[in-house]
Amino acid sequence: MAKLTFPAYGSIYFANSALPTTNTKLDLGKGFCLGPSCGPLYWNSAAGESELYGQKNTNNGPWPSIAEFCAGLIDTGRSRIPKYGSYYLGLPYHGSRSEHIKLLAETEAILTQLMHFPPILEAGLPTLLHHDLRKRNIYVSDLDPAVVTGIIDWQSTSVEPGSMYANEIPDFTTFNSGSPFSAAAVTQNQPPFPESDQQSRDRKDAKICHTTYEGSGPDAIATIPPRATSWRDSATSVRQELINVSQKWQELGLPGECSYWPSEGELKEHQKHYQDFETAQELKSRLMDMLNTTSDGWVPNDAAKPALAANLAALDEWMKSAVESGDMSREKAEELWPFNEALPI
Repeated sequence: MAKLTFPAYGSIYFANSALPTTNTKLDLGKGFCLGPSCGPLYWNSAAGESELYGQKNTNNGPWPSIAEFCAGLIDTGRSRIPKYGSYYLGLPYHGSRSEHIKLLAETEAILTQLMHFPPILEAGLPTLLHHDLRKRNIYVSDLDPAVVTGIIDWQSTSVEPGSMYANEIPDFTTFNSGSPFSAAAVTQNQPPFPESDQQSRDRKDAKICHTTYEGSGPDAIATIPPRATSWRDSATSVRQELINVSQKWQELGLPGECSYWPSEGELKEHQKHYQDFETAQELKSRLMDMLNTTSDGWVPNDAAKPALAANLAALDEWMKSAVESGDMSREKAEELWPFNEALPI
């Protein structure tokens, strides 16, 4: 699929599909065309994602150039920001409405600069890949698990810049040790529990899968282009990406000077929020490992009850350890917990 060439970015439709009159269609021949993107960035489809506050984004493709594609990213990022007030979700590291508006403007300025850099254009060629290649979407033969019999969940597959897939890490390339949860390990950044021989073998297998997948995917420059999904991912995470790009600008051989360069005061304020953000990510990572779940909390039906029970037990351990250590308030510890919503056991 990655070797196929396309004249633009968007999703594939039958040529005779009835698309909204606001969207154009680009003919691909053989009864197909490119139309508006069905990618999850352009639709309110992520688990737990809030509504788009009535600000519908009509800039959803197709886009003849990567510059126009990136403009669509910025527009959809803005459509997710509440229209009024200083409302923010969760802890302060998520950021206020005004912060997100400023961040997207700064992201737009950097993207405009990057669109003139040949390696960026090459890494961003229109590419068609499965958007969600997790184990649960891959079917294999009962007789020979090395034989793939089917792949499902194609609804979000779109023609996008190859660099969009650079940071995608399917779960078959990662290793879950199933180690017990320790709140102290999170707050004090302790290493995971020692692995058994079987866990070490499993980790080695996952590393082979990761190397193979990485070698077969599209080439891309790390951290470029920055994300435009600030309201979903937090202002702090997007700001960190902008900081990474600005600090590596010369090292990466990018043209001119980076348009984003935060002051010492802004960097100091960012570091305070980034510590909370890293704690939240470390907590979530360890819980995903222990519960053998995905980042959105998905587990198979037959594993749901034990996972929910383990989640509640881990929450109790986290609250006791985090509060007794004096590292944070009870309110903050509760807000950092990633899997608050659970079905009754």
